[in-house]
Amino acid sequence: LLHLKPSGPGTKDDVSALDPRGELADARFEDNYDHSGPATFDKAVALSTQLVCGCPRQTRKGRVDFSELDGSCTKVCKDKLLREREAALFSASKGLGQVIFKHVHKAGGTTLCQVAQANTRAETRKPQARVDWGTDCVPLKQYKVYGACWMQYQTPSLQRAMSEQFRDLDFLASEGPLPTDLAFTVQYSLITILRYPLDRTLSSYRWFRFLGNRFPGLENPALCRAYNVERNSTLSQWLDKYPDNWMVRVFAGQQVFSDVPRLQVTMEHLEMAKERLALFGIVGITEEYNGFLELLKDRLGWHYDLAQQRRNSHWQSKAELELADNPETLNKLRSLNQLDLLLYNYAKKLYFDQRRLYLNVTS
Repeated sequence: LLHLKPSGPGTKDDVSALDPRGELADARFEDNYDHSGPATFDKAVALSTQLVCGCPRQTRKGRVDFSELDGSCTKVCKDKLLREREAALFSASKGLGQVIFKHVHKAGGTTLCQVAQANTRAETRKPQARVDWGTDCVPLKQYKVYGACWMQYQTPSLQRAMSEQFRDLDFLASEGPLPTDLAFTVQYSLITILRYPLDRTLSSYRWFRFLGNRFPGLENPALCRAYNVERNSTLSQWLDKYPDNWMVRVFAGQQVFSDVPRLQVTMEHLEMAKERLALFGIVGITEEYNGFLELLKDRLGWHYDLAQQRRNSHWQSKAELELADNPETLNKLRSLNQLDLLLYNYAKKLYFDQRRLYLNVTS
């Protein structure tokens, strides 16, 4: 169970049940934490190992000192997590396990759903008997109750019972945040894909406007009802209300997503998101979609026709080109995504590491 609660504004620091010695309460990241070095798996799961496997660790000057972890325990725990991750992927490739797709909004998830529908038992039914609107592989019964952002409400016990909850599905998708308490010792494999944050955010604005125009009676077109803004807002007005660092919030979990005030996401939250992302079975980036699908083919045995399955998807938003003549709005967009840019760069590192490891691709 990976349960990390930040100490930032708007949160409660209550981890005593998982950390009886009180060590976690003293582990705080400085704002100037150095993320410039190589983002290795060892570093990414360093905190996770203490919680999942009980490895002792040290702190120095209010921050975690990765160099002073108990190396033997960390290695055992890392090996255990890697074995479980690989076993889950292998089971899914044989049709014996499930794949859970953490759908990052406007990062190519609709295309991946279409690929999954061609290769697995994924949700294909339409909500409310519509013929033109699917659930993007969100299980229909969850979609009807919670909408697209259903997984945030899954407790660890429900996460471990996914195969019982969804006996007829091999592939499940969810938008919105991960649960606050995320169980990694499970029988399914987690996969995701991230997009360059400025382009993703601009695309999210366009989706917000599209939904508002398409469904004028919709009370709030915002995904997960995460914010409130007039449906005819300009991009600049919309950015004044849109949550900062959306992807960091999503991967850090529901509590960070919902409870941390706007513009108060910190480096500690980024580290939480990185720790979780490092334990995903497959990580892709939208700008390398073909390569991501090659990983799915190698790891899961999936086949695809990207041209056919992209027929209803559009990834054309290029924020820096489109807003070149509007520097004020472009700077506002950049400021909202500073930590998302770091998380995206980390996702790229994971993606290219997987390409080298599994496909022997060196470039």
